Amino acid sequence: GSDNTKMDSKKTSDRPRAKLAETPLSCSEWLAAALVSSGVTHVYGGHGGALVPLVNAVVDNPNLTWVCTRNEANASLMAAAHAKLTGNLACVMATSGPGATNLTTGLMDAALDRVAVIAVTGLKPRAGMHYSEFQDVDQSRLFAAGGINPSTDVPAPEALAPLLRDAISTAVTRRTCVHLAIPVDVQAAPSPIQSEFCAANANLRIAPTHVDPETLDAVAKHLPALRGAGGFRRIVIAAGLRAVGAGRAITRLAEMLHAPIIYRLDAKGVVDETHPLAFGVVGVHGKPGLEAAASIISTSELVLSLGVDDNTLLLCNLAGLQIRPMIEFEPDACAVVTRYKADFTVIGNIGDACDGLADRLATMLPQHGEPGEPGKQGEQGEPHDLSQLAPPGPLKREESSPDALWGLLHGGSWRKLLDFKGVRYQSALHNYDHRFVHPATVLSEVTAHLRGEAGGAGEKGEAAAAGAASTATAAAADA
Repeated sequence: GSDNTKMDSKKTSDRPRAKLAETPLSCSEWLAAALVSSGVTHVYGGHGGALVPLVNAVVDNPNLTWVCTRNEANASLMAAAHAKLTGNLACVMATSGPGATNLTTGLMDAALDRVAVIAVTGLKPRAGMHYSEFQDVDQSRLFAAGGINPSTDVPAPEALAPLLRDAISTAVTRRTCVHLAIPVDVQAAPSPIQSEFCAANANLRIAPTHVDPETLDAVAKHLPALRGAGGFRRIVIAAGLRAVGAGRAITRLAEMLHAPIIYRLDAKGVVDETHPLAFGVVGVHGKPGLEAAASIISTSELVLSLGVDDNTLLLCNLAGLQIRPMIEFEPDACAVVTRYKADFTVIGNIGDACDGLADRLATMLPQHGEPGEPGKQGEQGEPHDLSQLAPPGPLKREESSPDALWGLLHGGSWRKLLDFKGVRYQSALHNYDHRFVHPATVLSEVTAHLRGEAGGAGEKGEAAAAGAASTATAAAADA
């Protein structure tokens, strides 16, 4: 479940303390200890001659795991994924020349998705730089041209500590990718300082310890704004990467507001995607789970943006101008994107903010019972099996308007799906020609075949569905 993935950084007391050796540390050994103090647990990268002292220091540090890849592009993407999944600082290393240039895609991914990654690359010895052709690439200018900032060379052992301090503090507070290029002779040189790293836990200094209760009170009063006849506002809840770990609280708030939940690709799985209010991914890499969900975004009256980095698709018209109001939730002030106007900005742990808001709304909104309770949101004995709800005859796609969908959401009809374990979108399937097989039918029949079960989803329905099922079963047998 998404709630098992926590975005909160570890507390200072939980992190390993860098143990300084009795003998003087090299710059590489001191850097490895500094990474540990900053929350790094794994270092991804490729090996090479200009990186030997650094790799040796990482491998020798008991609190670091060295993950060696065949290609540095994979290492950079792994580091970006590590930062996204843990919320902590990630590290990638590469040697000079093509080793460094191979990092480009993963570093750009980290920068554009706003996650904390530090890239450390090796350079040839300082005495041979800028006039000898072998792997003499100006790495800092290369990455800086792509938007990686800071991206700089370490000119001397004395410059390593202050440059690393500035790079890591920038990465964790601004949630971005940074880069340092270190000549191999600097890596092997004795470290001028032997003290612990001063920029460790920089992000903990900007994270608030609690959500402002007065702000939550104001948002709670603003949200219901019940329209005539007790109708709900058309509210869409949008979740981004910084909302990972708050899935339970987000779902609770959505159920209270009868609000659909959509999410960006980097937050896929933030809530249980089988929940009837989960409408899927929005953006270039996916469409919401229902075809009509795209239209409910355009007809919504308010967007609750939970840790979303780019709200353009949620708030703007085709001209890129904001036409819908927003209430934004961010874990700290450094994460706030000021491109669009927000009615309210809630700063603090997003899960705690959603729970606090739901607690306040519970005393303000009318209470709705579960389906099947007399006098509540449905009549007693309403079926939970969608096959009983579907009209007889061939399955055909029913036209629906945004108004009708909002009516179903606000009427509580989504609750009928909470305990349903069948094919969720069964009633939306076309009456397919028997020569064609719907992907859902193939997967159902293959699953049934592999389990040795007789029959599958394809046996249900009319002749067209039966034909598709037999085709799928044959395909499964061939497989």
